[in-house]
Amino acid sequence: MILTEEHNVPGAIDAFDSYLKHAGAEHDAETARKQLAELEHPRTPALALTVDLAPAAQGLRAGIHIQSDHLTLTEREGHWLGQLELTITLNGSGNPMSFRPMPIQLRFTPEVLERVKKAGLTLNQNFRVPDGVSAVRVAVRDVPSGAVGAMTLEWPPK
Repeated sequence: MILTEEHNVPGAIDAFDSYLKHAGAEHDAETARKQLAELEHPRTPALALTVDLAPAAQGLRAGIHIQSDHLTLTEREGHWLGQLELTITLNGSGNPMSFRPMPIQLRFTPEVLERVKKAGLTLNQNFRVPDGVSAVRVAVRDVPSGAVGAMTLEWPPK
C-alpha cells in the first residue's frame, strides 16, 4: 500500500547555504535538516490493512483485515471504544460509483481487546456490484486519529 499526501509548511521555504530555512525565521542547519527529513518521511499515521474480495450471494464480500497498531481506542466503563469509517468505491469504465462512508462503532471487552491486539481486526462487508465494474477501492479511516488505510483491487481478478 502506498499513501501519498501533500504537505503544507508554514512560511515560504528557501534554499539557503545548503539547507532549508523558513522565510523570516532563524534556524540552524541541524533544525533545517530535521524539517527536511520530516517533509521527506512524514509521521502521518496509517492503518495497515489487507483486503480479500470473494463472490457472495448477491455481489461481493470484502474481508478487510486491519492491524491494530493505529486504532484509537478509549476505555469507558470497562469497555474499549473506537470509531471507524469504511468507504467502498467501485470504478467502472473510468467512472467512480461511490458508496457513502459507513460508520463502524467499536466496543471491545478487555478480553476481545487482547485478541485484537494480537491478531488484528477483521471486518466483513457484502455489497452489490453492477455490471461494468473494473476495480474496487476499500478505504478505512480511524475517526479519532484520522489515520487512513486504502487498497484498490481489480475486479474481476486477472
